[in-house]
Amino acid sequence: MFIMAKRHRLILLLIILLVFSLVVSCSEENKKEKHKLKSRTKLTILFTSGLHGNIRSCGCAVQDMGGLGRMVTFVKRTRSKSPNSIFLDCGDDFSLDLSFTKDRANLIMECYEVMELDVFTPGEAEFIFGLDYLNDVADVFSFDVMVANLVYTKDGKRVFEPAYIIKEFDSGLKVGITGVLDDSIRFPDYINRSKFRLDPAVETLNSVAVRMKKEVDFLVVLSHMELDNTRRFLEQVPLFDIAITGHGNSKIDKVEKVGETLLLGVGGKGKFVGKLELEISKKGEVEYAAVKLEPLKTEMPIDDEVKRIFHSHGVALTDKEEGKKKYR
Repeated sequence: MFIMAKRHRLILLLIILLVFSLVVSCSEENKKEKHKLKSRTKLTILFTSGLHGNIRSCGCAVQDMGGLGRMVTFVKRTRSKSPNSIFLDCGDDFSLDLSFTKDRANLIMECYEVMELDVFTPGEAEFIFGLDYLNDVADVFSFDVMVANLVYTKDGKRVFEPAYIIKEFDSGLKVGITGVLDDSIRFPDYINRSKFRLDPAVETLNSVAVRMKKEVDFLVVLSHMELDNTRRFLEQVPLFDIAITGHGNSKIDKVEKVGETLLLGVGGKGKFVGKLELEISKKGEVEYAAVKLEPLKTEMPIDDEVKRIFHSHGVALTDKEEGKKKYR
């Protein structure tokens, strides 16, 4: 009887272990299911940087290009055709020229609002009117101002919260976006740095990327760094899927990867808008990727809302912008 009872207990224990393993297995499967997307996702990421105060077209003799009016037209039309889209800017849009005014800065920000910019990572040029001005921008406009390693000197708290945002689409795809400013950048002497400091970029991004990875399917970083510095930090922080570099007018017109991270850069002066098209499977894997730097040519008309913004700021369009051709 004792032998039989012991055997029964052993059998019962084996059954319990089997049930427990099945429950754990099902639980793990459920977790995997939660990360699967409802459907394939076509995602368009538009990106700019380095406007350097060039709000109007270049006025070039051979091919007139650029200007906020054409940029707004392109971004609006692209986003209207791409329901899953994100628009990002990587800074240095203001000019360090002493003739560049706060009114011109406001004009640029108003145009980004019209384009429904998602995230703006300011460069050193955006600090020319002080940190209070950037705080006002963050309060007034709907886009997120994001520099994960920018903190207050007094208490070490991050100036712009949160450290990253999550854009979720109907398919269930979650894209996490953060931004960082090169901690070695030298600000012009007239910029008061007493209120803020830049923590080490690599250390900050290592911490932020680990947190992002737990919440999203796709990680994007706006890196306001020189191109070589961006490459170096990506070797140390390999978790990002996409990095967009904005400092130094880095123009990357062919596919470049650092490890598994796709590196992008549009160049400066507002002559191009970067366009990345992705197709992502239900498993969250990129099955198709194509990147192009779209030139803002003469054939592209000036957006009517931009005309009104320019007029309200007393800024005239160039003759070549006024003599636009039909957009195709």
